[in-house]
Amino acid sequence: MALRNIDYFGQATNRTHIRENVMWMLKESFINAGGYYNISSGTLGYDGSDLSVMAASYQPEHSNFQFWKGMSHQWVWESGISPTYTGGSSPIQVSGIYVSGVFYPSGDGGQYDHYIDYNRGGIVFTSAMPSGLNVFCDRSERATFVYPAESNEYRKLLFEQLRLYDNIPGSGIDTVSPEFSSFLPAIFVKVDQSKTTPYEIGSMSKFIDFRITFDVFSEDLQQLDFLRDACLSLEGQPMNTFDVNDVSDNNKLPLDYKGRLRTGNALTRSQLLSSYPWKTGRFLENAVETKLPDVMPMMRSRVSIDFQIVG
Repeated sequence: MALRNIDYFGQATNRTHIRENVMWMLKESFINAGGYYNISSGTLGYDGSDLSVMAASYQPEHSNFQFWKGMSHQWVWESGISPTYTGGSSPIQVSGIYVSGVFYPSGDGGQYDHYIDYNRGGIVFTSAMPSGLNVFCDRSERATFVYPAESNEYRKLLFEQLRLYDNIPGSGIDTVSPEFSSFLPAIFVKVDQSKTTPYEIGSMSKFIDFRITFDVFSEDLQQLDFLRDACLSLEGQPMNTFDVNDVSDNNKLPLDYKGRLRTGNALTRSQLLSSYPWKTGRFLENAVETKLPDVMPMMRSRVSIDFQIVG
């Protein structure tokens, strides 16, 4: 007996195709709407600190202070983006770093050789740097993040956050720690198959419904409103998808396993849809919002909606 619709071990199945495409669609939508912060030298935070300056991060698996991090995960790598709203600025494309005021291009192999880790949001030097250096780069950091529900970020919010905030002694804490702020506000996407319906007589094809759950976390009420309403707005809309297997097999994912941008392969979602099409699905008209208990100082909500394909 063969496994239906499975050709080889480890391939992306319907569930994976849908989850990845929904995540890419949300990220692209937020980027097009200007959901990022352009950070250059002299960009100040609310406390007057220079947001462009990187912080040295000690990591035991590497030599001391090889990784220097920004404020958040998942820096913007997409190019050719023009915000849909009037007066918006395009994202900054990282071309190099400044060390003590001197510019060093990325990938030149000289002094302070490094690469940009877009996934973790930082700079990785090929050798250890002194912790007291002044390091920064011009970049764009995302204003919101999209992850699978089966992710370390989600686990941290559900477990570590409960331990750190709900059970803290004394008067408590009213701000999110930098560890959590680096991936908040966020939408966590989960895909579960819910039911199948026969498509036509004499065929194995069926309408396959998947229940997509969006768990939204934010410490700001307006951000929470925006993100959950963005998820609700998907109701009744069609969505084209790209073939995750074809993209992977052809080595066309924009970032490699180190979070580096692949030269010449930084394809946007619209380009992937054109070059590696998969199926067209649709969000059904049954979106439901559930207000989840708040784990202060964060607020959270859940939006559920069915997504249907023919398979």
